[in-house]
Amino acid sequence: MGQNCTQHADCSAIQRFFQSYLDEHWPQQGAVTFSNLQSLTSGWETDIYTFDLFDDTAVASKKLVMRVYSSQKDAPKALREFHTMRLLAQTDFPVPSVYLLDASGTYLSKPFLVMDYIPGQNLRDLISDQPHQLRELLGLFCRMFVDLHDWDWRPHGELLTRIGFQTQWVNPAAELSQMLNRWSGITKTGFQSAFNWLRLNLPQGLMQTFCLNHGDLHPGNILMREGKEPYLIDWGGARLQDFRVDLAWSMLLLGTYGPGELRDLVLKQYEAESKRTVTNIEWFEALASLKRLIEVYVFVSKGVQELGMRQDAVDMMKSDLPHLTGTYGIFKNRTGLRLSVIDQFLDKLHK
Repeated sequence: MGQNCTQHADCSAIQRFFQSYLDEHWPQQGAVTFSNLQSLTSGWETDIYTFDLFDDTAVASKKLVMRVYSSQKDAPKALREFHTMRLLAQTDFPVPSVYLLDASGTYLSKPFLVMDYIPGQNLRDLISDQPHQLRELLGLFCRMFVDLHDWDWRPHGELLTRIGFQTQWVNPAAELSQMLNRWSGITKTGFQSAFNWLRLNLPQGLMQTFCLNHGDLHPGNILMREGKEPYLIDWGGARLQDFRVDLAWSMLLLGTYGPGELRDLVLKQYEAESKRTVTNIEWFEALASLKRLIEVYVFVSKGVQELGMRQDAVDMMKSDLPHLTGTYGIFKNRTGLRLSVIDQFLDKLHK
């Protein structure tokens, strides 16, 4: 249920500019007006609003969603998300239809997208409400996962390159080094032993087959229209990568926000749906858990400006201590390492 939009800082700005924006940019013929602007959710990086759109008869209405990013620095991410969702919809992959993108910052000083509203619960809430159907719902989750990883991106390589995807590859070690160097530049110190472990234990055959990865696939990002049809949202982190990067991230989230056995259930179900054995997943879990620890460490200790994030997301992360402790436990189990910088960081959060 949405909240009164007047309680949110961006609402007055949206109310001021949005009608003129629609007049100039709505892609279909005829005049449109909007009303009933509601603040739906606030996440780590975006705010979500809903509104009703009326055509020039002032009778027919359509409920839509506006997804507002945290700062203008997120413009490339917004552009990638919009065009990825539009491409997927054109190939009949189940995502909400997208209508508008403003990455210029002209209207709201932040990028935003406009897309269809999907009525119904997300899959996470459905699992919570129907625990007796856990295996069936996890099967649906993993089928969507496998369908995504089986989606053939190669006919669309030119478009994906234009919107920021890396479609030409060097060797896996160089790709990994580039990523770890970026993380090292953000963290400065304290994580070198983890970076060294990942390099030294790099699996053979790493990232030989690339596919479209969602980047944050968990049940909360699957909307169930009327409780039946799944739609996958939140594509800002999409990349072309080894499928195990995506899978390990999802296993980490489900196994630390929920019961630990969900990790094994997701892996087993993914293998069943894909009809293949997943190898070296432990290395990818080490990568996923380190990524999560670095994200939270940087966001909380160095401030939101470093990586681009909503200000109150820091408080949200501080409330996630059981998840962070579990994530660190997985990292230690997979690597045999302790990181004093994380030990001290978690001690401070507990106080």
